[in-house]
Amino acid sequence: MARYRKVDPRIWNDAKFMALSERAKLVFFFLLTHPHLTMLGAMRASLAGLAEELGWPAEAFREAFGEAFQKGMVKHDPKACLIWLPNFLKYNRPESPNVVKTWPEAFELLPECSLYRELFQSVKAYAEGLGQAFGKAFAEAWAKACPNQEQEQEQEQEEERHPSDEGCSSPAQGTPEDGTPSEKPPEASEPQTPDRDGKEAGEEASEAGNGTGNKGGKKRPPPDCPHEAIVALYHELLPGNPRVVLWDDDRRASLRARWREDPARRSLAWWRDYFARVARSDFLTGRKPGKGGPFYPDLEWLIGPRNMGKVLNGRFDNRGPNTGSAQTDRNMQTAMEWAMETRQ
Repeated sequence: MARYRKVDPRIWNDAKFMALSERAKLVFFFLLTHPHLTMLGAMRASLAGLAEELGWPAEAFREAFGEAFQKGMVKHDPKACLIWLPNFLKYNRPESPNVVKTWPEAFELLPECSLYRELFQSVKAYAEGLGQAFGKAFAEAWAKACPNQEQEQEQEQEEERHPSDEGCSSPAQGTPEDGTPSEKPPEASEPQTPDRDGKEAGEEASEAGNGTGNKGGKKRPPPDCPHEAIVALYHELLPGNPRVVLWDDDRRASLRARWREDPARRSLAWWRDYFARVARSDFLTGRKPGKGGPFYPDLEWLIGPRNMGKVLNGRFDNRGPNTGSAQTDRNMQTAMEWAMETRQ
């Protein structure tokens, strides 16, 4: 994530910005300075989650956000939870072509959708407009980040033939094994979507054809761990917790172990329920601070064997009337104050 952002003081001369209400101005600055905003000026977030961060009623945040949206200052795909500030790069120009080479990493953090493709085309045109060196840097970086699909399939087949090498081999960048969405230009074909059991379309037919099924008395191997889908569920259900930026061999091995050690866990439905349970915990989502302050565990912490056991055993479930009550009281107070302001 970009640690520093540039805010042009001439924003106070901008007619669109000055036409916003006070709450809408605050929401726009909140988005502009949000810790999860990438160097592209886009991030994956839901309006409900952002409202929760500010302690606002969801409807109040949605109304203020809508003002900036109507003026084209922010674009939003609610289904994909993608938010984009289209003028961000105009005021946060890359200092060198080397910065542009890191942009594919930022794309990996964003969900694919029609707005994603619009963002890609806009960023590509922007880089090319900066000069030949910047355009070349973008093209080379993007080509490197998007290996050929046939090579990915061959590597996946090779890993299936040599299960003992898992955790040691380094998968091709951009494959589902790296825990982040596979990035590609808009015209590239869409990847197959895993089903509720974590399998990709056509996988069962492939198993029957190559003899890995139950025919002939052979034991059917467990389905591959769908890293990308599980990481996506974590981001969807726990938007306020730390995002996955790096998913290396050690982290993949840990998630794969949790996936395989219990047949019930070899289903995306199980992982959705698991993250939903974490999301209901006031302590695991920072709503009830501990002695050291708010706690926001990341995915690596949540898939640790001891930590997962504690979550499943209910150690962090909400108990008693005091759990999360302070946050609830603050939200209720904010809602009441806002309601009184609108009546006046």
